[in-house]
Amino acid sequence: MNTDAEDSVSDETSLDSKFRAIAIVRRLDGVYVLGFRRRHDFVRPDPPKQYVEDAIAEDAPPIYDELLISLAPESTGATWIGSANYLELRLAWESLASVRELNADVQAAVQRVLQESIIDPDGDKPSLPPLLFDTPPPTHRATAANPRAYTGTKNRPPKTRRAEPIDLRPFLCSYEGSDRVIASLADVGLHIESREDFRKTPAGFRRYFSYLLSDPSVRTSSEVLGMYWQLALDDDSELRRLLGRLSYSTEFASWLSAISELPPDRRLSFADLLLDHDQLLGAPPSPGALLEIDSLCADSNFKHRHDYFLRMLSAGVEMSDVAEAFQLANDFFPEKEFKGPPPSAICAEPIHAFMSDVRMSEHEDSWKRTGFALWLWDACAELPELEEVLRFLPWNGLSQSAAIELARQLALFSEHDVCEETRPGVGLRCVKCSMNSLVAS
Repeated sequence: MNTDAEDSVSDETSLDSKFRAIAIVRRLDGVYVLGFRRRHDFVRPDPPKQYVEDAIAEDAPPIYDELLISLAPESTGATWIGSANYLELRLAWESLASVRELNADVQAAVQRVLQESIIDPDGDKPSLPPLLFDTPPPTHRATAANPRAYTGTKNRPPKTRRAEPIDLRPFLCSYEGSDRVIASLADVGLHIESREDFRKTPAGFRRYFSYLLSDPSVRTSSEVLGMYWQLALDDDSELRRLLGRLSYSTEFASWLSAISELPPDRRLSFADLLLDHDQLLGAPPSPGALLEIDSLCADSNFKHRHDYFLRMLSAGVEMSDVAEAFQLANDFFPEKEFKGPPPSAICAEPIHAFMSDVRMSEHEDSWKRTGFALWLWDACAELPELEEVLRFLPWNGLSQSAAIELARQLALFSEHDVCEETRPGVGLRCVKCSMNSLVAS
């Protein structure tokens, strides 16, 4: 199943923050933490450096190395994934290397291995011998030849042949073998409660999603499987790997649904950003919100805008405000860099009205390229009174030159007010007075 050339068993036992665990898997050669590691540090996407209509982003997709980290003694103090006790899991796995009889200790070890790890679909398939264990020696009864049933005599009963010890670990690396072990334990009254194994699902789904989906708090496995097919994850190993890391969320199916709204060539980048914003996993956007946001993004800026969308979602900002900010940028300054929270979407109407008069003048190109509309937008976020000022201006009574002059005064006032933190009410009255004097002239 695995088609990744980078997949490898690592000698590392101490991993940095670049490592992302997906599952604990069992293979013929041991128990491992399956995960991936970012080759390069995460860099927050920048906006386009220059205005280019319909520019194509040239950044290569993020590159990850898939790793299998052995649960060796040096690594069992780590806390990479889930609630599994790595030390006890490793000891349980090792205790099953030589089993002569089925007892409570074997039952406990098998129980832990089945509950805290999954079969690696990419591991080698075991060749399983017969599963035969020692049986208790027969009880000898008195007979004519041995009336005392060997008790108190020099004669000893014939020795029963002991079965060779069995390594149960290969059995637990296949579904057939696991079923045989569970059945053998049940035959002697020892019962096992194993995790859901998703054995009828695709190998990629089992390897990357089933470990975290087996958590009792997650009840969305059928929805997730449907999204797995919809996103064609069997054919997209890198996206499958990233999304596997996010599968512990109870809202995982909702996030998959949102990601499916994106064009295929933007999904990997968004999933990479979502890993950096994993605190959002419990609060997915409303249906259609990501689709609306993405429709306002060009190839030249979608990474930067997706990142801003996630940051604002985390801050509890209304998505309608974010959408209006993107629309305003598309109209006037597509290379706009978004940082802080936007103002209310109601600010867009007066800014559009203001800019419509300015753009009819010979200064259209300079206004468009300096991003003055977006500057006003940012200023409204810092100074809500600006929105009222913009609405109050009698545009029909101003000439083009007067509108430009007033825009300059607004810019100077806003810059001073935001930077020097003067009282907004005083500044608002000053702008109104300036406006009235300009209209009068």
